[in-house]
Amino acid sequence: MTLQYFEGEVRGLRGPGLTSGQAADVASAVALIPDAQAAIVWMAGEPNRHKRRRIQNIVRRAMAWNPDERPTYIQSYPGTTVSESGSVQPGMIGYGMNVPQFTNLFTVFGGTPVLTGSGFYVFKENNFGQAEGNLSGYVAGSGGQLVSSDNALGWGIGIATDSKRVQFSTFDYGSGFRLFVDDQVVEPAGRMYGGVGGRYELLTFPDRRWRNIILRGQGGNGFYGVAIDNDGSSLGAYRPPDEIVVAFDGDSFFDRIEGAGTDAIKIADTMVPHRIARRLFGGGVKARVNAVGGTGLFNDGRVVVDGVEILPPRTTAIQRVDRLIALNPDVVIADFLYNDYVDASTEPTARAGYIQWMQAVRAGLPDVPIFIIGPWAGAGGQFDGITIKEAAARNAVVQLGDPSIFFIPQNSPLAEQAGYLPWMTTANAPFYIEDTATGGDGVHPNALGTIYLGDRSADQIRNIILSDAFVEAA
Repeated sequence: MTLQYFEGEVRGLRGPGLTSGQAADVASAVALIPDAQAAIVWMAGEPNRHKRRRIQNIVRRAMAWNPDERPTYIQSYPGTTVSESGSVQPGMIGYGMNVPQFTNLFTVFGGTPVLTGSGFYVFKENNFGQAEGNLSGYVAGSGGQLVSSDNALGWGIGIATDSKRVQFSTFDYGSGFRLFVDDQVVEPAGRMYGGVGGRYELLTFPDRRWRNIILRGQGGNGFYGVAIDNDGSSLGAYRPPDEIVVAFDGDSFFDRIEGAGTDAIKIADTMVPHRIARRLFGGGVKARVNAVGGTGLFNDGRVVVDGVEILPPRTTAIQRVDRLIALNPDVVIADFLYNDYVDASTEPTARAGYIQWMQAVRAGLPDVPIFIIGPWAGAGGQFDGITIKEAAARNAVVQLGDPSIFFIPQNSPLAEQAGYLPWMTTANAPFYIEDTATGGDGVHPNALGTIYLGDRSADQIRNIILSDAFVEAA
């Protein structure tokens, strides 16, 4: 047990009741610190509540600054101008990376900066890849579309400031730079590509408020420093997004990503799980998918036609729990039962299977919040059987009674009872489901459906995370 002493107050574990060992620790502490103004009280849940508040804070920040809720590329950041000049503008104060006391005002991404004899940092390496969150690399004249060279802009200098004017001093060897404000490109396509030598890039904003600004460049390009208005404006290091790991499990509703169908952990960089994760948690999220298309809680996905095995068996959800636990996620999101046969007679079995899965996950991840999404309704909307499947999932969550497992209904009648419309109906399916007439499978969400389903699910989960009950359940 660790004790801390703050201004005459002993602090440590808080809550109702002490074990004999804890009481002895308190007695020892009071004996050592006679003037202690407060004793130690036991509260086993406090560390977990701290974790939940951290998740809440990440969600709140993502709401304010979320790339998935903005265009990927815009020609000009609203109300902002970018201009080039030959010197630092009047009324501005500059900070350089070659001045030691100022280096903590900058965040460096990727590459290895080397201070040259000319007083600027040149980046010799180009090792900042998209896997670490680099979404730059727009090519002049491309209209802002990502191309094969989307990792061309390797390193970055990040700052945070409330100044209305921000001026970067750079040295360009011809490779080019890009400026980003709150994750958006700010200069017109083609700017900052061309010419060799020193330059000053001036950002002018319409109002004074905190913004995150990143200058991205390529290996060999240099950075002298940055200048802001000398009017009391503040400058600090850009804070990268908080890293959070989200694990998804289920069927092809979550598995339609690169590597779909493989019985292994996959990185969610596309489709519904990516959409949910980025909308919920922003750019610092690591979304990992344990889902396997065609499988269920019991269904191993094996397909046999006329005695010939078309698809081999894969792991069921229950069989791959250990793989999910090994991810050590901060949040688990699951969707099961679409591929399992469930009717009134087998509902108790399906419910027991869901409970078995939740208990297995909870045994390995005792403090992690788990979100159970109602089963995917498919192109048929509220087809026969989906009602009993969703009831089995809801009944399992209710029966288990774990306060940190949250059920989100998506189908009639449970969705309406929770205040939601069913997510798929025969009316909206033509808009959100792949069209067989154009080569789709007629079952899974199309591009518009991916946005709709991902955003809807993320918003429903967000409502729970931002509630007091989410923290108190820890």
